[in-house]
Amino acid sequence: VKWAIPNTLPTTFDHEITGLLGRDKEFKDLNATMSKMRNNLIAVVAPGGIGKTALILQFLKDLSLTPAYSSKVNAIIFCTLKNEVLTADGIEIIEAINGIDQIKESIVADASILYGKNFSSFVEFCDELENEKILICIDNLETLLMHSQKEFIEFNESLPLLWRVIVTSRISIDSATTVPLEPLGKRHAINLSRNYLKKRGVQNFEQSSLETIAEKANYNPLAIRLTIDLYIKGVDISQSIAQSQKNIASFSYKNLIEALTENSISILEAIYVLGKSTKADLVDYLELSNEEISEATNELSKTSLIIRSTNELGIDCFELSDSIRDLLLVNPKNIEIRTKISESLKRIKEKILVQTKRNEQLGLTIFDENYVEPNTD
Repeated sequence: VKWAIPNTLPTTFDHEITGLLGRDKEFKDLNATMSKMRNNLIAVVAPGGIGKTALILQFLKDLSLTPAYSSKVNAIIFCTLKNEVLTADGIEIIEAINGIDQIKESIVADASILYGKNFSSFVEFCDELENEKILICIDNLETLLMHSQKEFIEFNESLPLLWRVIVTSRISIDSATTVPLEPLGKRHAINLSRNYLKKRGVQNFEQSSLETIAEKANYNPLAIRLTIDLYIKGVDISQSIAQSQKNIASFSYKNLIEALTENSISILEAIYVLGKSTKADLVDYLELSNEEISEATNELSKTSLIIRSTNELGIDCFELSDSIRDLLLVNPKNIEIRTKISESLKRIKEKILVQTKRNEQLGLTIFDENYVEPNTD
């Protein structure tokens, strides 16, 4: 259409086969964030397979066709750093942009197409179009962030004032306005399962099985599609679920975990053994300082590997998501730490048992001076 904003978005989207379901809230959040001109760096953050790319592509396509945005955005340039895709046959490595220099080259090449002019360098491109309102979208930015956030921050700060950047990433960016993306709601996950099965030629499928697929996939869109792909290939439904869970956990988190510091790995192992843990628990069991624990939990919180919540006493608690727990179950990262904490936990439980029996044998009650509470640290 005449009013469409010039762009280099893909002509076909992976999610077109089923449509984008259950993302109305995220669309509203993105619209609200984009409408504030002060937000010049926006990040859609979530683990792998949740649908970050699908969301941002649909949002930008809709934005490019919305007349109200034509005065706010002159051009949309899209580039992706995605270097692997997950299929029913496993993780496939694909050729992709790698590093800031290649990002700049890709942006300049796209801009030359949109503006019908050859730019000799990224600096010339920025200088000549500094008064344009250009929106740059970088997909799968964590590929770069895992090695250095500083390089990307410097790149963003070098852009003209009117330009804006929107990214998708599994890792948070300190200076960005973040739009988090949660797994699908149950109803939408079941509808996605049904729609995808129909597109693959399966018409009659039990509702209970659809619910099982959605639930066991942790309402992750990619995990749902992967489970169904395996089922279509002839794998039993329970085996399909188990295999897709394993693959999606590896796909979503393997690279992230490999980029973590030693203390962060230790915290993951500690929470795996202890369950929901406070900072005090982690200090006690890992014998690290408060500062070391704070630094590591902040790093983990940026990657969606742990879930932070507050208990009834107002104390921060940390726990693992279902997917990362599944991954650590089959792929321990520091078995020495895990064993040490398990043995320490066992000793503490034995001491509590001995103390409880002592209370009973001596007939001690809460009013006796020698009574020790069973839940004493």
